[in-house]
Order: sequence, then C-alpha cells, then structure tokens
Amino acid sequence: MEKKEQPAYKILEILLMSSTFNREVDVDFSRLEIEQDTNVDNNTGPSTADGKFVVVLEVLLKGKVANEIVLELTTRMAAVFEKVGNPEQLPEELFRKINAPAIIYPFIREHVYTVANKGGVGNLLLQPINFTNH
Repeated sequence: MEKKEQPAYKILEILLMSSTFNREVDVDFSRLEIEQDTNVDNNTGPSTADGKFVVVLEVLLKGKVANEIVLELTTRMAAVFEKVGNPEQLPEELFRKINAPAIIYPFIREHVYTVANKGGVGNLLLQPINFTNH
C-alpha cells in the first residue's frame, strides 16, 4: 500500500544567489552600529505545473562608526519550494510572505556571521525577524 503524502510545502533547495562584502581597513569594530534592510521577493511567478516556486530574500547591512560607513554586506538567497496537494490551512500567498522568508533567514544569518568573522569584523549576529510584521 502506497503512503499518501499530506498536503504541505517542501523545501527543495536553498541557494546563495549573491554576496558582497566591503570594509575599511583601520576600524574599531567595537563601536559598530548596524543598519539592516531586508527585502523579500515573493512574487517570483506562479507555481509551476509540478507545484514548484521560488522565494528570494535579500539582506543589506551597513555598519557605521561615528556616522561613517565602514562596512557593507549584502546577501541574497533563494529557496525553491514544492507545494504538495492543497495545504488549505496555509494559503500559498501567506506561505510566500511569512513562512518562506522565515525559512531562508537563518541561512542568511549564518552566512553573514561567517563572512564577518573571516573579514575581521568579529561576531556579527543578526537579530531574528518576525516576518508577519514585515
């Protein structure tokens, strides 16, 4: 007897689309103030015939010391999802707006942390985001 899959959204892939990192050389990063801008592109087109769709999340960071920009870091990641059946409890539009970015964001946080450490900035920890208010 074949097991029938429950209606759900499956994550198929997380892809790093682009990443840029720029910093000044002689900076005291202990006084770093971070400005963060987060953009969700959940209008990547309708689901394909096989139920697949893509959501892209981009995080742009500017680090300032004494109002001077000393650090810029941009990360753009995409996730490929598959809609299985018709998950009535969570419409696709709502999943694309809230759940999908919330799934991608921890991968961006890890990438930013790693790049900042390799770039000599130190432990740069992005705060969690509540995408229901975003």
